[in-house]
Amino acid sequence: MVEVIVEARETEKVYYARYFGVPERPEDVLVLLPHCIQSSTCKQELAEGLSNCLGCGGCKVGELSNVLASTGVKAAVVRGGTSARQVVQSTRPKIILAVACERELESGIKDVGSIPVVGIINDRPFGPCKNTSVDVDIFKKSLEMICKQ
Repeated sequence: MVEVIVEARETEKVYYARYFGVPERPEDVLVLLPHCIQSSTCKQELAEGLSNCLGCGGCKVGELSNVLASTGVKAAVVRGGTSARQVVQSTRPKIILAVACERELESGIKDVGSIPVVGIINDRPFGPCKNTSVDVDIFKKSLEMICKQ
């Protein structure tokens, strides 16, 4: 059984799994973003890195990339559970900040074993897995909370 503490507010949901408020060095933090956060009309390939984002404003990737640029944390855009597990296995983070739907967060939290996870549930104004979004302020606050400054 996975210990999941859920904090729900009126406008957001943030999951804390095995996270007890101990900040980590930025190089020990991994940020996982779902591919569906990228606009479905965008032709940029983000699997190679967020630096490929043109920052056009068509989705939240540019804003998230700007938040991450000055932090030194590792970040990856993943296409699902298998690619997320591969990134976790290759980077061996001490903590993960993940943006995903509830189903993917729940299975991902189970898959990473004892690694603490702070998960932000994405917004899905167009339904699942297409043009999803995330509140950038919540993302930034969560990142600041888990990183030693």
